[in-house]
Amino acid sequence: MLYIYMKAQRINCWGHLNGMEGIKLVKKITDRNSIRIRAKGRPKSRRRDEVINDLKKLKQRSWILLVKDRKVWNYLVQKTKTHVGL
Repeated sequence: MLYIYMKAQRINCWGHLNGMEGIKLVKKITDRNSIRIRAKGRPKSRRRDEVINDLKKLKQRSWILLVKDRKVWNYLVQKTKTHVGL
């Protein structure tokens, strides 16, 4: 139960970050790609990848449009808290 709540809060935070304008420092940091060389093997999953996978499980393909409407996004976060498959 706590794990599902944490995922919902992560999705909520993700919506908040993506709703910001592009000039904010926090948004620049989350959107950037690292330029360092990665070690061999499976790449580490980023927070962005985890949130997008959770949104795919919720069958939300057009989440970029949903971020702009705050009421709809908050409904999606509440729906995440009760979703069984996450």
